[in-house]
Amino acid sequence: MKHKATVPTFLKTLLFVACALFASVHATAVPVSFFWPTPSTGFSKGKPYEEYILPTSEKIESGMFGSVRNGGLRFHEGIDIRPVVFDAAKKPVDPIYAFSSGVVVHTNLDAGDSSYGRYIVIVHDTVSPPIYTLYAHLDSVAAGIRPGVPVRGGQTIGIMGRTSSVIKLTTEQTHLHFEVGLILSESFDDWYKLQDFDTLNKHTVWNGTNLVGVDPLAFIRNSMAAKTLTSESYFKSLPNAVKIRISTREIPDFIKRYPEFLTRLYSSDDLVGWDIGFTWFGLPKEWTPLTAGEQLIGKSGSIKVLGYDTTLLKANPSKKMVNLKNGTVGSDLEKHMEILFNSLRKSKKKKKA
Repeated sequence: MKHKATVPTFLKTLLFVACALFASVHATAVPVSFFWPTPSTGFSKGKPYEEYILPTSEKIESGMFGSVRNGGLRFHEGIDIRPVVFDAAKKPVDPIYAFSSGVVVHTNLDAGDSSYGRYIVIVHDTVSPPIYTLYAHLDSVAAGIRPGVPVRGGQTIGIMGRTSSVIKLTTEQTHLHFEVGLILSESFDDWYKLQDFDTLNKHTVWNGTNLVGVDPLAFIRNSMAAKTLTSESYFKSLPNAVKIRISTREIPDFIKRYPEFLTRLYSSDDLVGWDIGFTWFGLPKEWTPLTAGEQLIGKSGSIKVLGYDTTLLKANPSKKMVNLKNGTVGSDLEKHMEILFNSLRKSKKKKKA
């Protein structure tokens, strides 16, 4: 983060505090309504999840969130909501509703361009921190729904379907894949271009690899208890599964966008590193800035695992956050760190060269 040399450090700190307070007051001043994204009423009526989640089948092991597929080895980053509205030919035709008011930021209209099939992403910036919601496998996208268009909570944005580029779903497997979460980096495409992928990134920052979804059911229950759409309290309630330390002066755009995750104020002039707490599925939800004089771990870019929850990680083997045999950084954590920190990408590029 660059500042003019004429701006004293104490003024930068005061400005940071003022902005943070304004954001907090602004975000919580007015209750924010939210809606179940389909006509299904099973969840709102407290019915068993089988009433509203797509049942297990040969191709879809579970429609719940988490380490629920391939015997716990494959992660499912959302929930699959089953249909309740059918036409005369018994084809599901459920309308899909915007979860809350927001702005459409991405629409993929070509079913063959993503494992999500046709999908929509909406950002809800009336809450702090702002969240995205994602609506996938759509049969169609409603007219007028395109990036930059504001939508109301409860507004119809599409029709439920079974589109996907990687799996052929039957009519009986029609569902809405629904996600709630945050994005890792605004410069995601820079990371993507360094990988050995054989496809172009057609979805910019709204590529699924750059999205970190939380459990939508738990998130909605938290909001129901608060009687308004909430995000900060829910994210902060999630347990840290891994805590790492990185030596760097870089301030990732993630923490610039989501300053709610800072544990204390800091000046960019004094920054020498970060302690970061991650959930088991890779959400960096606790950021402690390190300043000169605090114990570091080596040269710039060095990363060390400070601690981890063995029980939580063993219960969720679909994410490789830590190598449990030696306590080092796992492949999923390494990937998230490279997406978050531009300096780590540059370092990896030099090693490849």
